[in-house]
This record gives sequence, C-alpha cells and structure tokens, in this order.
Amino acid sequence: MAQPKSKVVRTISDFSAEIEAALKASKDRHEGKPNTPELIVNWYRGIGVAETYPLTPSLYRHSDKKVDNLLRMEGKMLEWFRRRGSVYHPIRPSANEELDRLELLFFMQHYGVPTRLLDWTENPYIGLYFALTAAKYDAANGIYVSPAALWILDPVSWNEKSLGSGWGGRGPLSAEDGLTHGYSPVGRKPDTKLLRDESSAIYGTYNNARIAAQRGVFVIFGSERASMEEAFDKRHYPKDSLLKLIFEPAEIPYLLEAVVSMGFTDSSSYPDLQGLAMELRRHFKFPLS
Repeated sequence: MAQPKSKVVRTISDFSAEIEAALKASKDRHEGKPNTPELIVNWYRGIGVAETYPLTPSLYRHSDKKVDNLLRMEGKMLEWFRRRGSVYHPIRPSANEELDRLELLFFMQHYGVPTRLLDWTENPYIGLYFALTAAKYDAANGIYVSPAALWILDPVSWNEKSLGSGWGGRGPLSAEDGLTHGYSPVGRKPDTKLLRDESSAIYGTYNNARIAAQRGVFVIFGSERASMEEAFDKRHYPKDSLLKLIFEPAEIPYLLEAVVSMGFTDSSSYPDLQGLAMELRRHFKFPLS
C-alpha cells in the first residue's frame, strides 16, 4: 500500500526547514507550467493524534456508511440551518441557487455543522499550533501520550489528479468555478451521479473573522467516502502531493512553547472573546473543557 511520506520533526528549526523544502519542491514542480497559479503555496492541516485520525470530513464520520443517506442528511441539515439560522445571523440567498448552496456549506462548516469540507490553512505555523494544542494530554501525569502531526498538501498536484487533464495545473477551485457544480449539495433526493468522485482543494468564502485569521482553505469531498490517505493509494496520487510531519510526545511541550512565543496563540487564531478565554485557560493551566 502506497503511503504518503512521513518524517519525525523535533525542533522548530527542523520544522521550518521541512516546510521550506516542501514549498521549494512544489514550486519546482509547477512554476513555468501553463495556467499554473501565480502564487504557489502548500496547505497544512494539524491533527492531535497522528496515528488514528484520518483526513476525512465530519459528514463522512457518521455511523451510517451509505453515501446516499449521508448526502440526504446533508441536504436536510442545509435546509434546516437556513430556515432556523436566520434568526441568529442574516443568511441571504444569492441569485445562483447552486452557488448559494455551496456558500451555505462553508458557513455551516464554520459553526460546526457536519459537512463534506475538511479544514486546512495556508499558514504552516497555524497548522502546527492546531496540531500541538489538540495533542492528547494526560493531565493526571502531566504528559502527552501520543504523537501529533501536520499534513502538507500540494493543492496544485492534488487537483491536477482529481479534476483531470481538463483542469490541469490551475490549482484550487473557487466557488465561482464551473467545476464546483460537481460538489454542490444535491438536496433531499441525492443522486451520486451529480457529484464528482474525488476530493478537491477549494478556496472558501471569508465570511467570518476566524477563517480570515486562520488563513482557512478547504478540501471538499465528492461521493467517495475514502480518506485522502486511502485515495492517495487507491487512485495513485503524485507521491509528493501529500506529506506528513510527526511530533513525538516528548517534544510537544517545547514545540508548543516555541510556537506560542512566536505569536500563534488562541486569541490570534480565534479573534474573539472565546479565543481570549481559551488563551487565559491554557496559560494558567486550566483544562479547556
């Protein structure tokens, strides 16, 4: 089975070197190709449990494994969210119904409703912060008990494979691209034929302060439930399109102290009072939940 490359990182300087090397490799692969985005960047996703937390969106983590049922559920949640959410926030439908459904999907993701979206960031240090702060911690013994990890995605290579030769190396989708109709929610009577199979990198709408602060971007899944790691092997994605950096439990406290000292904190990633409260709890050694 072809697994994405992985490497253990023990210091901030080693981390920075790995990020720089991965970015250089992406630029070497794509710069100068026709239609390649002018700015080539990698995307990052931090996870607190390196071994057992797959790159799968929240909708596809449901106990019901039938895709048609999950897509029907998505349509119902979207309808419910629009109908009841307007009392808390103005949700104005756009003239383009398909684009409207997709935009609402991003909005739902922000508030924690299960969707086919998987959060990433354009900033590697924000990704590192999320990985380290989500790491499993045994408060009774004062130790971290499992490795955390940072995934690195080359969105140009990924989409070049998932969207095919017609898309080429044009990089991430945006909500206005014609190909997004293959990812738009399909309503209460889903037809998986209306959805593309493979996941794709896509820019979201900056419709709240958190996504802007976190430099948020997304991978949107189609009708295939397989995690990105499984798809990497099954569909033979380019070998450097997905990489993994691992942080061992013993190094997590030092890495976390370093990244916080660099200014990546709860209140910078969550620019509101909730983020400030999280920062105070963490600084004074209170549990976050």
